[in-house]
Amino acid sequence: MSFQPITSFSDNKDILKEIIIYSPFNCGSNLLEKLLKTLFSSIDYNMDLLPWKHKVVDIEYMPNRLHIFIIKQPFSWFLSILKSPYDLRIDKKKLFKKPVELKPPHIIKTPSTKFDNLCDVWITYYQKYKEFIKNETHMNCIFITYEDLLYQSEEVMIYFSQLWNITLPENYKQIIENIMKKPAKKHGLCNDYEKALDANRFNFLQQKYKNEYPEAIPLFFDYLEKKNITIDSHHQKLWFIQEWNELLKELPLSNPDVGNNSLQ
Repeated sequence: MSFQPITSFSDNKDILKEIIIYSPFNCGSNLLEKLLKTLFSSIDYNMDLLPWKHKVVDIEYMPNRLHIFIIKQPFSWFLSILKSPYDLRIDKKKLFKKPVELKPPHIIKTPSTKFDNLCDVWITYYQKYKEFIKNETHMNCIFITYEDLLYQSEEVMIYFSQLWNITLPENYKQIIENIMKKPAKKHGLCNDYEKALDANRFNFLQQKYKNEYPEAIPLFFDYLEKKNITIDSHHQKLWFIQEWNELLKELPLSNPDVGNNSLQ
């Protein structure tokens, strides 16, 4: 599948070499940062001088920067949060049945955000990112996924090299391979490339949810409908959303129509 980011650009491409990344926890922002910093030394990205990348409300628009949003497919992300919730206050024993609070560190002057459950968290991030990019006053935005980096990292980096008109190093494939083989961060729990591939496979996830978290699947599609969110067609294919929707037929549901509207 080809790399198809959601984008919004102005005509002035000179400002794009200063970037800001927004992402939920555990969605590949550190991996993306490492790839961009290594392959494009002229890119300006200093986290200490930028807004908190994990904020979900009041996302700041900075007209002189390229905004990069990155998110992971929902059912893989839920398991990542179970292992490393960071500043998400969750009940690990009742992962999809209890409210969740995003409580930033004290040094981050961002108020806490409360959610109905873990599905609500992911859907809110996805909704806010799409709304941000669709805002006609917000230019210079790219919305990519963790799976783009996982499955087609070379194509993603070629995309940025063409965007910035910067030639990649001759050994860029080897550089990418070396970065992808190692954990991208030292904090939290982080998979290497092979473990990340295994953890993201649909068959693995499908069996795990059917056996351990069957309530998450109808809850996810229910919240898509409640919030009137439609997942982008490219993301649907990339994340096997239709296949997840088909799993609803194998689970006991109070409403058999749940899931249909979100895929139209």
